[in-house]
Amino acid sequence: MGRAMTDGGWTPDRVIASSAVRARTTAELAAEAGEWGTVIKIEESLYGATVDEAMAIVSQQPDDAGYLLVVGHEPCCSGLTNQLVGGDRVQFPTGGVACVEVEVPEWQAIETVHGRLEWFTSPK
Repeated sequence: MGRAMTDGGWTPDRVIASSAVRARTTAELAAEAGEWGTVIKIEESLYGATVDEAMAIVSQQPDDAGYLLVVGHEPCCSGLTNQLVGGDRVQFPTGGVACVEVEVPEWQAIETVHGRLEWFTSPK
């Protein structure tokens, strides 16, 4: 998925990954395959996070990260994506990736907007 994202012209500036071994390894393998020079921040509180908790984690990210990738777990990833786009359209399979475009001056404002689902894909 990391190579597919890079090939599609999308490389994250920052990756937030759950502390779970599977999520952390997924983030590391995607970064390696995509040849990203990206900061991967292991976020322990993302493991088992609710949608609101995940949104709070996103809102705390540095504003110089224009493209942010969250590597977490279900049902949080689907819920976070759906909350960001204001609907119930996305259900993540293992390894699924969604790109949601949000226009905010800073990540702290993320909770006040709805974004647009640009694309959604999975490894299968």
